[in-house]
Amino acid sequence: MNALQLPLNLARPESPGLEQFMPLGSPLVAALRGWLAELRTASFSLLLSAPAGCGKTHLLLALGAAAANTELNLAYLPLAQLGQHAESVLAAQPVCDGLLIDDLQVAEHSPALQLALFALHNRQRDAGGGLLYAGRGDPHDWHRALPDLVSRLGQCTRFNIPPLSEEQRRHWLAKRAAALGLVLDEAALDYVFRRVGRDMHGLCKLLDQLNHASLVQQRRITLPFLRQVIQAPDAAD
Repeated sequence: MNALQLPLNLARPESPGLEQFMPLGSPLVAALRGWLAELRTASFSLLLSAPAGCGKTHLLLALGAAAANTELNLAYLPLAQLGQHAESVLAAQPVCDGLLIDDLQVAEHSPALQLALFALHNRQRDAGGGLLYAGRGDPHDWHRALPDLVSRLGQCTRFNIPPLSEEQRRHWLAKRAAALGLVLDEAALDYVFRRVGRDMHGLCKLLDQLNHASLVQQRRITLPFLRQVIQAPDAAD
């Protein structure tokens, strides 16, 4: 049994299930589950495109979590976190059942990274492995694009993910909090969305802080406690 691989010892945050993020009948959820089910048989490539803060990373990690109890071998490559190491990590990445490549837009202004992606894409596809990209915008709009890479990405089945509504974000946040053993009532959710905003990264960061503070102080989530955590120097932006 193989767990999701992470380069450079990057920590993988806890991730909700796919259905907690998207409606159960969502075509995207069906496509993601189909991508996972067909690995090792008839692998295909997907490209998820969405503005910042829409939860692309969480979808990829949720998919990796869904594969945790299978024999599938997946690797998660977050280009933004890899930074200056991205090219070397991609060059060293062995083929596997499925690659989850996050922050694709990072490659727009790096011809060297585009070359590394192109080579990895070809190695992976030649070996029959699946590819799942996520990023902002359309690679066809890149100003410094490697035509061969854009051609390969254009062959991926593409999904444009719209921003979640506030109701969906509230539901997602409450579900994720519950998975951590935290209870966020309506008043707490109102306060969070007024003070922290609706960006998925900021909301996740706040939940991590709440979870840590709650465990350390042995306190449940009340409005005074929530105010204390949010107003702390390292509170979510």
